[in-house]
Amino acid sequence: MKHLNAAASKLPDTVEVTFDPAVPVDYASVIAMKTFILAGGPVAAPKIVAMPNNVARFHSLRPLKGQYVVRLLDQIVSATLPATRLDGELPSTGAWPSGNDVPGGSFAFELLVS
Repeated sequence: MKHLNAAASKLPDTVEVTFDPAVPVDYASVIAMKTFILAGGPVAAPKIVAMPNNVARFHSLRPLKGQYVVRLLDQIVSATLPATRLDGELPSTGAWPSGNDVPGGSFAFELLVS
């Protein structure tokens, strides 16, 4: 699992993910703590903000602090018809973008805010 770090001194309160620009995301399928999950550390009044350019922002009312596992579940779908599920598996190399070219598969990484 890929590990990312963020400085708590910057009081981070968001995690943003950018989906493949060629596959517009259905923002209605991106749901805080259901399909876009931050587990392990404190999160206050989470919500998803749809941003331009196929970006989803997970926002916490208070700054994030501690260790989290961030998961985007494959119930997130495209806005195109027919809707296709997220292709999120992170390659063993840890390279971006994620996916194995087969729809389905969740995306996950560890985030340490310290």
